[in-house]
This record gives sequence, C-alpha cells and structure tokens, in this order.
Amino acid sequence: MNLALAMYRDAASARYQQLVVCSNDSDIEPALVAIREDFPSIVLGVVTPRKPPVYGESDRRVSVSLSSRADWTRHYILDDELAAAQLPERVRKPGKPIDKPGHW
Repeated sequence: MNLALAMYRDAASARYQQLVVCSNDSDIEPALVAIREDFPSIVLGVVTPRKPPVYGESDRRVSVSLSSRADWTRHYILDDELAAAQLPERVRKPGKPIDKPGHW
C-alpha cells in the first residue's frame, strides 16, 4: 500500500515522464492502472527482480498483471546492477552514522 500510494503521488507531482518499478508483486497492479488512467503521458516500466535466465530457463514467472499494464518490461536484473543501486556500507550524517547490516 505504501509503495502504491507513493507511486501515485509521485505521478500526480508531474515531476517525471517515466515511472519504473522493480517488482513482481501483483498487488501494485491497481496503482499502475490508476496511474495509466489519470496520467496517460507517463511511461510505465516494470523490472522484475529475478536472476537472468540460464539456458533459456527462468527461476520464476513474470507477473502478467504487471507486465500487461507496463509500456515495457525487463524480465531480470543483474547482481552488478543491484550492487550499484545500493547505498554505501556507511552513510555519514550529523550525529551517528548509519551502517548497512552485514546480512544485506
């Protein structure tokens, strides 16, 4: 619910032309439907958080309910891409810094 609401509010802000969500959870389909209906100029993209297929075989199915609502869908994400998108091990801020848990 929080993600869906944030996606919709971001769309309403008119500060971007494309929304990309990394999810395979069909629970966000209603948010994609609402964004498509209310903000038709926004391009919707879905990246499925799965490993690349090995020998043409994938570990899980892509949510058809999400991909059918998107303008484009990417069916996997690479480990290097995930690593590049993470915050550093330590985030410095006034006061106590924030350290990433070891199990992440």
